[in-house]
Amino acid sequence: MSFVTASPALLNGSGKATAWIFKMPKTGTLKKICFYTGTVTVADDLAFRIETVDTATGDPTGTLYDANATGSQALVNTDDNKGFWVPINGTTGISVTKDDLVAVKCTISYVDGNLNVVRTVTNYAYNAFPYVSDYLTGAWAKVYNGPPCISLEYDTGIVPIIGCLPAAYSTYTSVNSGSTPNYMGNRFQFPFSVRVVGFCFQLSSAAFYETEVKLYDSDGSTCLDTVTIDPDVRMNGMSVIGVFYFPTSHILLANTYYRIIVKPTTANLSYYPHFTVTDDGSYLGLDAAELGSNMHWTECTGAPANEASWTQITNKRMYISLIIDAIDIGGGSSASVMFL
Repeated sequence: MSFVTASPALLNGSGKATAWIFKMPKTGTLKKICFYTGTVTVADDLAFRIETVDTATGDPTGTLYDANATGSQALVNTDDNKGFWVPINGTTGISVTKDDLVAVKCTISYVDGNLNVVRTVTNYAYNAFPYVSDYLTGAWAKVYNGPPCISLEYDTGIVPIIGCLPAAYSTYTSVNSGSTPNYMGNRFQFPFSVRVVGFCFQLSSAAFYETEVKLYDSDGSTCLDTVTIDPDVRMNGMSVIGVFYFPTSHILLANTYYRIIVKPTTANLSYYPHFTVTDDGSYLGLDAAELGSNMHWTECTGAPANEASWTQITNKRMYISLIIDAIDIGGGSSASVMFL
């Protein structure tokens, strides 16, 4: 079976490295980068460098983007599947410019280490750019996989990188109709009114049985729409994205929380993928993703009676998203509606 999971690089020898390659999303002072570990069998320290990129090969050049663009992270053997915010240039940070092409390189400071660093996700949409390159066998090799998983923190907060996922640990929750909880998904809001016509959902290749996807109103109990996903009416053999329409379109108001959730309908265990991020003090790790912390995990057991029925987890998100065909870009008049 396959489903969205973390895809790590095994760093277990001198000079072994992985690099996330992307363009800087913003001009300003970059303070920290965030990465996630996988399994840490034997811990060693990790060294981080932000380098320029060779435009002839697409690989790190070995030349620092800034003379102080370095950081490090010590690990211990119990640091499995954890996120770390790594200061760059101590507490000072470095100046960066939007659209500059960079490689954030992570190298093991090898003594006797054997550890994994998450660099992408598997069984997800493949990226041409941004991308990841590994140095594991004496040469750089680009990773044919999902989007890079890395987060950036500026002096003004955490910002997303277009084309990247946040530094996160991706896995799945296995549930059936009798599980506690058995309603789960994302609570979300937009800064403007939108018209929602459907959703995209990452479906596992094998352990996926009949599932209802429900759109809930802002009161937490009114179900606006339901779509039943038939596991027999889909492509099999791999984890794939399913695209579905709601029976009717729905206008969702600005700055108002709604929910899109999944609910298993059978006693068979279904696998629903999600990812977890690490906050840094008052800065929320989900701000490195589209919609930021305005879209986060929500769950309850049984049909919800009201808003209080739900529990929120603000550093976690399900791999499910909305399809929008119009947004209100003004005061709500017909002239201010933009169709997508």
